[in-house]
Amino acid sequence: MRLRVSKGWAVTVLLASVGCGRTGGVSDTGSGAGGEDGGPVVMALDYVQSGSRLVALGYSSNEAKLFRTFHDAQLGFDCVFVPDAAGEQQRCVPSSSATVVYTDAACTEPAAWSERLWGDDWRVGDAVSGVANVVADVGRSCPGEAPPHRAAYRLAQQLSEEVIGAPAFSLFQLRDSRCQPASLPAKVTPPVYRLVPLAESELARADRVSLNVGEGLRLTRLLADDGAALNLGVTGTDRTPCEFQRDGECVPEPIARPASAGAAGFTTALNADCSKPAYQAPFPTACGTASFGVDDDGQRPLQVRALEKPTALFSWEIALPVTDPLSFRCDARTTYASEQVAAPGRDLTGTLPTAHKLRRGVGPLHVDWFSVGQSELLPVLADSRRASPGVVPTAEFVNAAGQACQVMPADDGTLHCAVVDDTGNPVVDLTTFPEVVLGPI
Repeated sequence: MRLRVSKGWAVTVLLASVGCGRTGGVSDTGSGAGGEDGGPVVMALDYVQSGSRLVALGYSSNEAKLFRTFHDAQLGFDCVFVPDAAGEQQRCVPSSSATVVYTDAACTEPAAWSERLWGDDWRVGDAVSGVANVVADVGRSCPGEAPPHRAAYRLAQQLSEEVIGAPAFSLFQLRDSRCQPASLPAKVTPPVYRLVPLAESELARADRVSLNVGEGLRLTRLLADDGAALNLGVTGTDRTPCEFQRDGECVPEPIARPASAGAAGFTTALNADCSKPAYQAPFPTACGTASFGVDDDGQRPLQVRALEKPTALFSWEIALPVTDPLSFRCDARTTYASEQVAAPGRDLTGTLPTAHKLRRGVGPLHVDWFSVGQSELLPVLADSRRASPGVVPTAEFVNAAGQACQVMPADDGTLHCAVVDDTGNPVVDLTTFPEVVLGPI
C-alpha cells in the first residue's frame, strides 16, 4: 500500500478540529451497570489506533509515538473528522483546506483557492475540504464543541493562474446562506480550481462515544466503522468538558485565569493600585459562566480557585493626554465588554478529578500522557501554559533534560527531533539530535 502524505500534515495541529464537542452526538457505551458514572469502567486504551481503512500516521522513537493525522487508504488522502452536514455523524474529510467560492451568482458551481495562498502543489484530482457556507462568528467555538462542517471535494480543471488583484472572472461566496461577491484573500489571488463534490457516503464514518474511565472522569473517544479510534477530550461525569492542569487535575471549562500584567500593574485588577489581578475567561458568555479559575505561573504550585463576583474593577492604562515618555494610571472601570471577569474565592486545589501521568518511550525521547490506569487519555505538554484554551493539545517528544523538541528534516532526508531557539532554528547541528521515523504508528 502506497501512502501519499499531504504537504504540511506533519506540522499542523489537527486535534483542534476533532474536539470533544457536542455536535455530532456523543453516545454512551455499556448498559449503565457500572453505577452512577454510567457503564463499566474501561481501561488500557491507546490514545490512537489504526483501522482497516484509516491509517494513523505519525512519528516514532522506540515506544514513544506522536500522532499527526489519519490517512484514508481507500480514497488516498489525509483526513480529519468533522460533523456531517446533518450534524449527526462524523466524517473524515480531506485535511487539505480550501476557500470554497463559486463561479456563478447563484452559488451552485463550486471552485476554490488554497488557504495557504502560495507554495501549494495542488494538482487535478487532489482532495480538499472547505466551509461551503460561511457563518458569522463560526470561529468563536466554545470548549468541547466540534468544528464546523466542511464539505469534501476533488480538484477539477484549473480555471485561472495566480494573479495580482482579482481574477478575470467574478467569484462568489455563500455567507449566512446568501450568495455574495467573494472576499479576495490579499493583493494576490491564488490559482482557482473547479471543484467536484465528494458524496458524504464515500467518506470514512465514525461516532463519538463517552467512556467511563474511572476516577470521576469520562473519555470522549472517536470510534470509526473500520476500527480506527482517537481520543478527543475528557469530561466530568456530568459531561462538562474539563482541561487537565499540569498537576493532573481536570478543571471544568470555561476556565478563568489571572489578567495579564501591564507596564506596572495588571490590565484588569480588583484594587485601586492594579496590583491584584482579576480573573478573566477567554470565551464569550454564550459558552457559559466560568465557575473555576486557575493561577499557574509554571513555577509555584498552581491554584484552582472558586470564582466570585468582583466588588470593583480597575484597569492599568495609558494616561491621557499622552506624554513622552508614556505615563500610566490605574482607573476604575464602570463597564466592561462581554468578557467574563471575576474575583478568586476559596481554594479548591486537590478537590477535582485527577489523572496520573504515564510515560511512554525508552532512550533519548519520551512522551508523557495523562492517564487513569494504563489508558492514554490526553498528552502532557512540556509547558502546559502553551495549551490553547478549549483545544485538545497535540503530543510532543521530550528529551531526557525535559525539553520539548520539534521534528525537522536533515539534508540527508533523515528526521530529527530538535530543540529550537526563539526563531525556530535548531540550537546546534540538526543531526546531533535524536532521529525519529515517519509512518504508521
